[in-house]
Amino acid sequence: MKRIYSILLTAALLSTAFTACDNDDDEVFAPATSLTILSRETSFQAGAATGTIVVDAKGPVTVEIPAEAEWINATADGNTVTVNVNQNSSLNGRSAMLTIMSGEAKAQIAIIQAGIIFDLGGVTSVVNASNDAATYTFDIKTNLPIPVSSN
Repeated sequence: MKRIYSILLTAALLSTAFTACDNDDDEVFAPATSLTILSRETSFQAGAATGTIVVDAKGPVTVEIPAEAEWINATADGNTVTVNVNQNSSLNGRSAMLTIMSGEAKAQIAIIQAGIIFDLGGVTSVVNASNDAATYTFDIKTNLPIPVSSN
């Protein structure tokens, strides 16, 4: 019985030795592409603005914007992605995920834009001016330019 086990064990080891070795020297493996975010300017105030994302990539860089993010325009030039955002005329902020790709590698970056901030500093009533000349001073805090006219 020991002899049968010895023969089976020897046969199993020999078959493993002959089938486990393979000559794969002729196969070419493409190196995995990598994508690293080096820097980014992707948080914006409510006004129209431009930011950049700099990446380290071994191949060409492309960028994908979600269809619902019509307020974003992004282009890739070399290892730099330029992001332009339109003015946000809403009180609410908005955000979208931008996908940067190089070969099989992908990175997602959040693009965030604040809504309009308009604070009259505690003014609670409307000023009714007569025909007499008057000067009124208001402390206004906003993140957009405010056009002022005397009409």
